[in-house]
Amino acid sequence: MATVIGRRTARALVAVAILQGFWPLSAHAQRVSEYQVKAAFLQNFAKFVEWPATGEGGEFHLCILGDDPFGHWIDEATSGTRVKNRPVVVRRIRQVEEAAGCQTVFISASENTRVRVVLDGLRPAAVLTVSDVPQFVDRGGMIGFTTTAGRIRFIANPAVARAAGLQLASELLRVAASVVGQATPKE
Repeated sequence: MATVIGRRTARALVAVAILQGFWPLSAHAQRVSEYQVKAAFLQNFAKFVEWPATGEGGEFHLCILGDDPFGHWIDEATSGTRVKNRPVVVRRIRQVEEAAGCQTVFISASENTRVRVVLDGLRPAAVLTVSDVPQFVDRGGMIGFTTTAGRIRFIANPAVARAAGLQLASELLRVAASVVGQATPKE
């Protein structure tokens, strides 16, 4: 079943694809920081996820769990943006219990030793989990950042997302560096 996307979503996809292929981590990359690139990705991921039906209105909470590696980059990337017609609000949280109401949670590297506990704590909710912790998707996360040939990429695990009631769009999976877990049927 093909997914129909709007013009703004298509532009966001192009932005993600550009980030995928053309923002190397080098001194020649217009001094773009690693977390500036990751903030742009993180802000765009939500546009390619379907959440279970919920009431309209309210804010879309993008939460950073643990030490915030983004600084002002995440605030700038999300400033004035909307997801599913909801304004994006960045929240910084320290404990998984504070994640109630978060639609996306970035799990910081500071949480590496307790990733399993964090993911288990988020499991009952339909929350997109993203991290740059090594082997994140193999440990039960949905989207994990990786660096390949000096470029920031991501790995997706749609099976884990489906188990949480989320659907990762085929457009997102096509630009992933790799897709692990049970693949969705080919269109």
